[in-house]
Parts: sequence; structure tokens; C-alpha cells
Amino acid sequence: MIKKGETLGAKKKIFNYQISQDGSICIWRKFKSDEEPRSDIFSKEELKHIFKKLEKLGNPFFLANSVSKLKDGEEKEGIGKIVYDYEMNQNSTTKAQATSQLVAIFYELGILSTNGKKRNIEFTLHSNFETYLQKIKKL
Repeated sequence: MIKKGETLGAKKKIFNYQISQDGSICIWRKFKSDEEPRSDIFSKEELKHIFKKLEKLGNPFFLANSVSKLKDGEEKEGIGKIVYDYEMNQNSTTKAQATSQLVAIFYELGILSTNGKKRNIEFTLHSNFETYLQKIKKL
């Protein structure tokens, strides 16, 4: 089932997403320059990698998905940089930007919480990958 979500920052952006039975997530978001929504897929393997890296990074963590900072190698550690650095998505700033939607989905699922700020949001992870898979089976 396709669901509607909204990003957590000061400039709330609406997006659609679908979580598959295997745990993968497809996110559709619209850019002003695009006629059709753009889609990004986070596979089960990629999500497992993200969870593992976030657990290693520790709490709190940041969004860290600035296009210019990622390209310049100056972005701090966080979920956006994890996606950007993921070997199958090297130099994928577009997909790293989709982490704004990904953390909103995780927030809705109760997998993470925020510091309550709308800028410089810090995230705290409350679940591991196995717990995530258990939660989505109940959807």
C-alpha cells in the first residue's frame, strides 16, 4: 500500500512511499523541475547496511545530506553520508537527499526519535534491522 508522508524539518515536504514485504522502501518525491515524481529505492540489503552503520556511529546522529558538502567530502557523519558512501550508490547525492524522507518514515514507525528541533535535527535510533523487519510485518 502506498502511504503519504511528510519530512520532519522546517520546510515540510510531502512524499509518497511504499514498504515491501521484504523490507525494501520505495520513496516518490516531486521536484519543481520534474514533470513526474522521482523514485528512490532502498533495498533490504542497503537498509541493513544503513542500520549497521548507524549502530556503529551511535546516538545522536545527523541527517548529513547536504549536496555540496557531500560532493566536497566535507559532510559530517550521518545517515545521508552513509547512503552517499554506500558502495553501490557512490556519488549519489540524489539518493542521499532521500534520507530526509527515510528518517520521516523511520520516525513514523517509532524506529527513531528526534531532539524536537526543526533545524539541526539530531536523531536517536531505537531499533535494529531485525526489529524494523518485525515492525513492518505488522503493517
